[in-house]
Amino acid sequence: AFNKKLRIGTVDLFKYAHSRSTPGIIQRTPLEIRRTCLEEAMRRLPAEIAAHKAYDKLEAAVKTQELTLDRTKKADQQLVYRLRKMVGYRVSNIGGVQTWQRLSHGAIQ
Repeated sequence: AFNKKLRIGTVDLFKYAHSRSTPGIIQRTPLEIRRTCLEEAMRRLPAEIAAHKAYDKLEAAVKTQELTLDRTKKADQQLVYRLRKMVGYRVSNIGGVQTWQRLSHGAIQ
């Protein structure tokens, strides 16, 4: 900051550094769109469904928004886990099949 070879500048360069979006319009990111789409789809699932069928329905739901869900990726699994917990599903092994079961509103988790 004290180098005499450097010129002292003005703040005029920073006046153009603001957002170019239209005021009053909120732009949602693809990740946010995918999360809300998955949550809505998960709320429409039946009270009990096999996990692989649930993932099939969730993948189809995000595909309508031209997004993807990869059931083998850890980040996508974590997203589905958080949403599943928020919506009220728990996972049980019924007859060797991982099954999502929605908890009733009065049940204690």
